[in-house]
Amino acid sequence: MNPQIKMRLANKGAGEFRADANVIWLYDVIASDSEEAMWMGGIAPQQFIDALAQTTGPVTLRVNSPGGSVFGAQAMVAAMRAHPHPITAQIDSLAASAASVIASEAAQTIMAPGAMLMIHKAWGMAIGNESDMRGTADLLAKIDGQIAESYARRSGGDAAAFLDLMAAETWFTAAEAVAAGLADSMVAENTQRPSARWDLSAYAKAPQMPEALTVAPAFNDADVAFVTGMVPTLEAQIALAKTAIGAGMNTDVLALAGDIICDNTEQLTELQDWIEGNGLIASPEIPETTDMIAMRARQLAARLAASEI
Repeated sequence: MNPQIKMRLANKGAGEFRADANVIWLYDVIASDSEEAMWMGGIAPQQFIDALAQTTGPVTLRVNSPGGSVFGAQAMVAAMRAHPHPITAQIDSLAASAASVIASEAAQTIMAPGAMLMIHKAWGMAIGNESDMRGTADLLAKIDGQIAESYARRSGGDAAAFLDLMAAETWFTAAEAVAAGLADSMVAENTQRPSARWDLSAYAKAPQMPEALTVAPAFNDADVAFVTGMVPTLEAQIALAKTAIGAGMNTDVLALAGDIICDNTEQLTELQDWIEGNGLIASPEIPETTDMIAMRARQLAARLAASEI
């Protein structure tokens, strides 16, 4: 199978495209049109154009894409140029091939730490005789020239120099892209964690991506011991408070029991969120109807207090 088609099919369904207010996430392959997107996956230009039209001010375009159709990318670029507000492209992870063309046409291009940008010469397929093949080669040469001019406009550099970099399939780190003028700056921190792992097998010099990134946890054994030890402690106090509400009669004790249920439930929720957020053990369920029990305790205490006056 053709390596380009094989890579496209391998990436089908791996990405996503969404918009939220004035932020657009281009986390997918770029397709030529809707029909291609349906069969081979990716984001069609019309989807991008429609999402861009819904924005109402300056736009942030978050990018994590292995590339795709240069004609699809150019249709998106045309919509970007016609947009009345500035567009900032933020490369969160990867802007390869056609995705680098889109990024280069934004009013501002910034890159997250660890992100990469790749430029190369255009690919194409042809069926036919010698004249057909030569015609396709001539078309690819024109496309390469246009793409190189796009990079040169962005960087203030020389198109011929970018043609050489494209021929070599050049992968830029964030710092290298800024130095080359293909990006304006780097963001201090990448809070977006792209989950897609792209198949880049058709590229000759694609970096070998690790199977998983190991991130040092921001906690130690003492933190875990405290959190996991406090959960049963708070649960025991809640259970004891329930017993007091069910069998006690002193108004002050009943009110105190209600307060303990409310306060401990809030703290228990925070502890469980911390446990789940750090991928530790499955957290126990919060005791059910604790709010109702606390309310009942206060109501009972009020009634008892009223009867004692």
